Amino acid sequence: MKCSGRSAVSGEPIEITFELAIQNVDPVLDHEGDMDVFVAPGFIDLQVNGFAGVDFNSPSAPHDEIERAIVATFSTGVTRFYPTVITGAPDAMLAALRNLAAARESLTDGRAMEAFHVEGPHISPDDGPRGAHPREWVRPPDFGEFQRFQDAAQGHVRLITISPHWPGAPRYIEQITELGVVASIGHTRATPQQIRDYISSSFVVNMLMGDMDPQMFHQSNLHAYDGTHSLLGDLYDATFTTYFKLLNLPVLSPSLDVLGKNMQNRDAYNRSGVTASVVSGPTPQITISVPAGSPVASTTIPVTGLNSPGAEIYGGQNISHLPLNKGQSVTLPLQ
Repeated sequence: MKCSGRSAVSGEPIEITFELAIQNVDPVLDHEGDMDVFVAPGFIDLQVNGFAGVDFNSPSAPHDEIERAIVATFSTGVTRFYPTVITGAPDAMLAALRNLAAARESLTDGRAMEAFHVEGPHISPDDGPRGAHPREWVRPPDFGEFQRFQDAAQGHVRLITISPHWPGAPRYIEQITELGVVASIGHTRATPQQIRDYISSSFVVNMLMGDMDPQMFHQSNLHAYDGTHSLLGDLYDATFTTYFKLLNLPVLSPSLDVLGKNMQNRDAYNRSGVTASVVSGPTPQITISVPAGSPVASTTIPVTGLNSPGAEIYGGQNISHLPLNKGQSVTLPLQ
């Protein structure tokens, strides 16, 4: 599918090609007449406790009112958002999530509720960092409770706000992140050491499993909390200390333009539907194929253990990067 208009950023005519996700944004060199439609990316709001007078935390929020709130968010430029349920009684939180999940399925614009954010209840009980969350319902992390949240939300909980000061927080965070849920630090009075220990463990997982996703940091993390040390600097130190306890492999730091190209290649590879098979024997061979019906025109295939021209060596192994077009196959000896 395609749509066109003027970029709201540059004012230049552009054409967008997309399916479930945007595939290309290209300049339009030849266009007739004025292009009166401006095209801009929609905002994604990760925390919406309610809007236009509608409380998403209420288990009895009428679905027609939720629909009205959704339409009202569109007028602000937000096209997707995470309805957010805060700390409360267990039954009340479950009921609110069930109501939102049912609305998401039944309403015309329900899919604008991209996923759900559970803000608490595993936050600091202290006045100040607890904010407006009711103290009587603050409680420690419980993976069984998370599973009940997820069941009530029909699997759409994708973000949990938690304070890492709880003794059981590291294991809880490990469990939910393994399921693709993001753990966000908030409403906390955790010490820099507690935050550092928690995040460094998570960063090592991202380094090993992150599939070339870059880590993004908020500028406030550069603040020197004791005049010398910043949370971000300490976090890097702790991350590499943990990493080198596990592995003796160099950490690569590509420039942003190289990183962007690598991510573009990886996205094409992930969507290409590529298959591979290995034939063993005295001279083992690998056959790699990109189907003719692939949604991408071409992709680059990384193959560890293959020594082809231009292969890089990492950790003592050859890694080749093979460009293939859709409908193309190649058979090569493994060396």
